[in-house]
Amino acid sequence: MNDEEIVDFVSKKPANNEEEQRAAEEEEERTVVPTNSEAFAHLDGALLLFEEQEECDGRRLLGLKSIRDLAARKRQSLLKQTLITDYIK
Repeated sequence: MNDEEIVDFVSKKPANNEEEQRAAEEEEERTVVPTNSEAFAHLDGALLLFEEQEECDGRRLLGLKSIRDLAARKRQSLLKQTLITDYIK
């Protein structure tokens, strides 16, 4: 170890109490939320898969398409450039 590594190691405080340990664990357990584009791509793939299944019926297919379309609308709204006049209102 060089001098900088020794200083870093010594200067770090260990988590002494349970609250600090729980906070560290909760930070590690946070789930990553996909972006709207990622959600759309995954839902589109799920839709293709579901259409090929025997259990596919119109009601379920319509529900899945509705969710996919919602992700598509959200993705489009983020891709649309905001006009500078929209900020002046």
